[in-house]
Amino acid sequence: MEEDYYKILGLDKNATNEDIKKAYKKLAVKWHPDKNQDNKEVAQEKFKKIAEAYQVLSDPKQKKTYDRFGKNGLKNNGFGGFNSNFNPNDIFSQFFTNDDFNTGFGGGRSYQHFSFPGGNFGMNGMNGMNGMNGMYGMNSGNRMPRRPKIKKPKGKTVEYDLNCTLEELYFGKLKKFKIERKVYNDLSKTTNKESKTLEIRILSGWKSGTKITFADMGDETPYNSAGDIIFVVKEKPNNDFTRNGDNLEYECEITLNEALMGFTRNIKLINEKQHTLKKNGLKNSTETDVVKLGGMPIRKNARTVGFGDLIIKYKIDISYITPAQKNIIGDISSS
Repeated sequence: MEEDYYKILGLDKNATNEDIKKAYKKLAVKWHPDKNQDNKEVAQEKFKKIAEAYQVLSDPKQKKTYDRFGKNGLKNNGFGGFNSNFNPNDIFSQFFTNDDFNTGFGGGRSYQHFSFPGGNFGMNGMNGMNGMNGMYGMNSGNRMPRRPKIKKPKGKTVEYDLNCTLEELYFGKLKKFKIERKVYNDLSKTTNKESKTLEIRILSGWKSGTKITFADMGDETPYNSAGDIIFVVKEKPNNDFTRNGDNLEYECEITLNEALMGFTRNIKLINEKQHTLKKNGLKNSTETDVVKLGGMPIRKNARTVGFGDLIIKYKIDISYITPAQKNIIGDISSS
């Protein structure tokens, strides 16, 4: 049965270039022969197949041909499948330095380049050194020179507004955003467009200015690694409430008669519960009332602890009072 490159990397055909890179890096480290001294032959074969799968799937043209016609299609279209002169260690060297390898394997030594059955790219002292001498002109005591790993400067950071209603910032909500970014393939030297869906879980109590960062999800270029994408919370205006820190403010409009004689009013809180407000009249026009815990969730240390308050302010409507009524009020206040 023909080998399935996607299964070798543990992926499906919807895998992105980034998914392919991540899968290769994870499996290449797991099956590197230096990490499998007790099972070296099996590890060498798996290490080779992982590199072969990555070589094909990371190249847009080869991947397209492979998706349509399989491995035989690669040969028929001039790609030749896995080149017998291709060295899996070359791919490994593009992702890992000796320092990376030492850190991941417990340190103390550099990784070796191994020979593989059927190939002429052997390395590592006693194994396959004649082939290496012919290709690289190296002495048997030398190792293959490691390809230098050049770190590109990080690309531009892009910010997007994350518009949220007051209710979303109270209850929390999961939002999804579809983005399109540029992905650069170092092997094929091509830049492709990739669509991604990013999920942001709005946490109750978040405020305007809160930033959510998606590292390395921006554009890649031949000269820059992927930049970051940052979403910045922007609070939409609310028809009923104004936010002030963790507190909410509510303006209750009443008539002059209600201000003098009292009133009862039902107010719908931000948590959708009803609060009944009973007043016997206002002592002054700047009087306020407080509904404890009627404000926004207070977020601290990634969890919600308590709530702010609802501050009720009053606005006295005198637009309906006639000139004659104003005169009467004036006479009363002056007597």
